[in-house]
Amino acid sequence: MYENMDETLKWRLKSGRYVEDVIYEFGCSCQFEDLSHSFIIDLEDRQIMSFLQPKKEKRLNLKTSNAIQNLKKM
Repeated sequence: MYENMDETLKWRLKSGRYVEDVIYEFGCSCQFEDLSHSFIIDLEDRQIMSFLQPKKEKRLNLKTSNAIQNLKKM
């Protein structure tokens, strides 16, 4: 699945890294079943969030929060 992902469709961070790549790297480091294996980010999971740098974490939280607020308006 990961190997077939099109980089042009990935979510690129300001650092140049891709969220999908970070999730994949985190998932590979897990020794237990985790949501990251399905490319799901649990914003309450301190382990995955600590895998991202603080700036990226805040940006991710802000974007996700805005997206959720927009969905609530629909």
